[in-house]
Amino acid sequence: MLHRAAAPLATTLGAEGYDHLLKALSLIYGIESYVVLRDIWGSSYRDVEHVAQFMVEALIEAALKHAPAARQATPEHTVGRTAPRRRVDRL
Repeated sequence: MLHRAAAPLATTLGAEGYDHLLKALSLIYGIESYVVLRDIWGSSYRDVEHVAQFMVEALIEAALKHAPAARQATPEHTVGRTAPRRRVDRL
């Protein structure tokens, strides 16, 4: 499921970046994160969904920031600036 959802990013991220993204995403969709949010934090299912969405967006943004193409295409005058935020609906 994660491979199918993230497949459009495979070329952009390169093999290593894509592998890291899939592994990081699998941590979000594992049962452990839901147990922590529900049992320890008392989060509602809606809150769990929002936190998961936040984490997915952050992971994809980080993966794109570290992608080989992004490192090569970054002009010197933009180093240190924050890239525009991309909206990710759902994986």
